[in-house]
Amino acid sequence: MATLNQFDFLVVNDKLDAAVADVGAIIKASHCRLSNIHKETIPIFSGEGHV
Repeated sequence: MATLNQFDFLVVNDKLDAAVADVGAIIKASHCRLSNIHKETIPIFSGEGHV
């Protein structure tokens, strides 16, 4: 049996709508992780665009 420390997220909810919203928020947030962003394509990280 898997233990909870093997997971990054845990959604426990008795209302399906709320659980789906929680999972959607996790997915959206994971796209914003710095490790998932190509920093060279963003001017603020590459040093471009500074006045």
